[in-house]
Amino acid sequence: MADDYDDIIDKLKKMFNLNSKLFDMDFYIFPDSDLGKKLGLDDLDESKGIRISYHFEPGMKEPDVKIDSDVDKDKLKDYLRKMNIENRPDLQKFIQSRSNSTEKPNKKFIDATQLSLESSEGKKEREPLAEVHDYADYTEIILEVPGIKENDIEVSVTDDGKRFEFCGESDNCKYIKIIPLTFKITDPEFSINVNNGLAIIKIK
Repeated sequence: MADDYDDIIDKLKKMFNLNSKLFDMDFYIFPDSDLGKKLGLDDLDESKGIRISYHFEPGMKEPDVKIDSDVDKDKLKDYLRKMNIENRPDLQKFIQSRSNSTEKPNKKFIDATQLSLESSEGKKEREPLAEVHDYADYTEIILEVPGIKENDIEVSVTDDGKRFEFCGESDNCKYIKIIPLTFKITDPEFSINVNNGLAIIKIK
């Protein structure tokens, strides 16, 4: 199955100027996207999206590709092969790549290649994929939280001002994420916006 994705991965590497032999990629296809509808996903349930993980490093005979969904995988591969990736922002949201040294990411993304699915009071507890951007006046954190609305979210910074804490909880799922901050924050101000399963949080 991994060979079927090689051309897709090559396109992604060229688009993001990634030359590393070690490559991790995670992307999510949302049910209400055009591709999600073509694949027959339930657009009324954002938790039933498709997560595709691709991992390859020197020494591996072939890449490790995982699809977290019951969707028709042959149909999915056919759509992805024909797709113009450069014009598909829904396939660009969670690209995570690391250098050969594995000590410093090529892009400043949180390493979220593993998800926690431990049970919490009957709900699926997950660690969402996350992306962090530092700007001059604020820090922006983007998290993948299908099924979560703005009023389901609680955010905070630890007392020492060095870690951001996220909790999003709905009737069906619970997302928890702790992210180390690059600088100390005191008296933070938060703005939260949720759109198409993505929570965009700005910290000032």
